[in-house]
Amino acid sequence: VTQLQRQVDEGNRPSYAGLGARVARILRLAEDEATELRSRARSDTEELRENAALTADHIITEAKRTAEELVTLATADAEAIREQADGHLEKAIGEIRQQRDRLQSEKTELDERLDRLRAILVAGPVTLDQHGGRDTGDDAEGDPGT
Repeated sequence: VTQLQRQVDEGNRPSYAGLGARVARILRLAEDEATELRSRARSDTEELRENAALTADHIITEAKRTAEELVTLATADAEAIREQADGHLEKAIGEIRQQRDRLQSEKTELDERLDRLRAILVAGPVTLDQHGGRDTGDDAEGDPGT
């Protein structure tokens, strides 16, 4: 009975001894709650790290894929440009060959004319008819066009 009376008296008048036990319980609850909050924060942090790593891996994979596509497109463009340049080059070479052949033919023709002129000069003086042709003196036969 005495003990019960003491408890009732302690409840009616606050004592530091009873207050200490209450504070201890409150502090324990606060510590437990802080431990739980730290645990959740660690868990959330780990989850954020994992998500960030996955996102970074995804970004890197996409960047590599994009880079590969760009390299493929650039390679195809370069190949098309090279083929087009080769076509232009082949056309230009063909035109140059045709021009060379034409000039060679003209040179041959001029060389032949030059050889004929030299032969005429070596043969002696020649008179030309009214058309610029060689006058062979056959007009006496009555053929005025030769």
